Amino acid sequence: MAEFIMRELLRRRGMDERVEVASAAVSTEEIGNPVYPPAKACLVRHGIPLDSAKRARQITRGDYDAYDHIICMDRSNLRLLRHIIPDDPAGKVSLMMSWTGEALLRTL
Repeated sequence: MAEFIMRELLRRRGMDERVEVASAAVSTEEIGNPVYPPAKACLVRHGIPLDSAKRARQITRGDYDAYDHIICMDRSNLRLLRHIIPDDPAGKVSLMMSWTGEALLRTL
């Protein structure tokens, strides 16, 4: 859900061609599943486009090298992420709420 919201926010700012957004789970339980139906319904209700072909995947160590930022939704996700990506020498890992308000606008 966060992936599609971020894509829409970037599109509205005319920045969707400059920023790549992807999402991945920290656990294996949802791998291969489509967007969670209640989340999909919420996105549709708010007019946020989504890719119905999207399937859940688990984050990998390679994602750390491929992306500039890895944003965790909460501390539980951060704790699980540390089992996959134990160190963060480049300071790429952060919590979603640290990107609210002015912090987000300064980076875009």
